[in-house]
Amino acid sequence: MNLHHLTPHRTKQPTGNRLSARRSPLQRHHRLVRLGMLIVLLAAVLFATHFTIDLTSSASSFWTYTVGSSETAVILAIIGAALIWREPPRNNA
Repeated sequence: MNLHHLTPHRTKQPTGNRLSARRSPLQRHHRLVRLGMLIVLLAAVLFATHFTIDLTSSASSFWTYTVGSSETAVILAIIGAALIWREPPRNNA
């Protein structure tokens, strides 16, 4: 498995207005990979929260089995993994 895109990559920010500057495909790729890492972390926290609430609470709550369900955590983990493992853009120059 090639994990080259998990290493930090810093590029110079374009000068001028950051909102009007177009991002390169590589910058967009790194931003999406970081977003994927955040989503996987969120999935892990959600699963741990669901598991803890399930163990400590005798009454089931609406939140625990809808938004905070383990199935939601698995779906978030799959989406995050897809973003992390996406292919970097190719240089056609």
